[in-house]
Amino acid sequence: MKAIVCDSNVLLSVGPMEVAAYLRSHSWRQERLLGDRGTVWTAPSDHGDRYEILLPLDHSVADYAYRMADVLQTLAAAEARSQLQILSDLTQITSDVVRIGVRDTAGEDETVPLEDGVRMVQAARDLMMAAACAAVQPRAVYSSRRFAQAGEYASRLRLAQTEPEGFTLVIRSAVPPHLRVESEMQTLSPQEPHLDQPFERRVALTLAGALAAAREAVAQAGATGDLSPFTQAIGSGVSADLCEALAALSLDGAAFDVSIAISWSPTRAVPANTPDRFQFVSGAMPLLREAARLLAKEGKSSGSASWANLR
Repeated sequence: MKAIVCDSNVLLSVGPMEVAAYLRSHSWRQERLLGDRGTVWTAPSDHGDRYEILLPLDHSVADYAYRMADVLQTLAAAEARSQLQILSDLTQITSDVVRIGVRDTAGEDETVPLEDGVRMVQAARDLMMAAACAAVQPRAVYSSRRFAQAGEYASRLRLAQTEPEGFTLVIRSAVPPHLRVESEMQTLSPQEPHLDQPFERRVALTLAGALAAAREAVAQAGATGDLSPFTQAIGSGVSADLCEALAALSLDGAAFDVSIAISWSPTRAVPANTPDRFQFVSGAMPLLREAARLLAKEGKSSGSASWANLR
């Protein structure tokens, strides 16, 4: 028996813009406007007829929660999924979602000590901050002097409910929707990524590139015993800060593998073949810590960094 969402507070928390973005990304068609009260959306069914959704646009109407309940019921029928699954997707539709998981290599325990959990949250924030700084300008080290734009971005990140995949933190980064201008209509298809990405999406793309580069640098440096794979990856977003955050996520002194997955908001396209899943085994953590130390030393001693616009 599938669960039915009937809590009015939950239904009221679902915004019409999130539902509209979800419908567009799932090939529903907006048929008509009902003034400023609502819109009608349709989608074909497997039986030759069609599904129809009346989407209210005003939270203040008395039956808003009931209308949203109808929306969930129709989507559940159209997709043959539970309302809870669809509700989860709706709440994340306008965000890039970063899932950071740790797994104890010695067992299947899906918990971590409280103090380790606190350190993991801090390391996750440091990881996102390192990616945000690299999105502004790649450098070997940022330390305490970080770009103001990166700090403002980090303050807008949201920590969602943890998930029982080992132990997984869920970070949501809201992404402004892509509004196509008339000049694009003849040159871009809906599947082509918009070149003018907002900073929030640029950070997520930078994080993906940096994690892929760090993963490759770990493999190469482990084979050669040389720092150069990490220094060569600085342009891709690898920094002392990123390496240190990755190592800290493994929880010092414990044998934890770290997995990171990025789910992209469908409101904006991403470049083809953008990586979205990354694994760092516990055995790589000493190498990441040493790379962080040497990158920090090299970056601070070079004297070439200009700290203008940093704080």
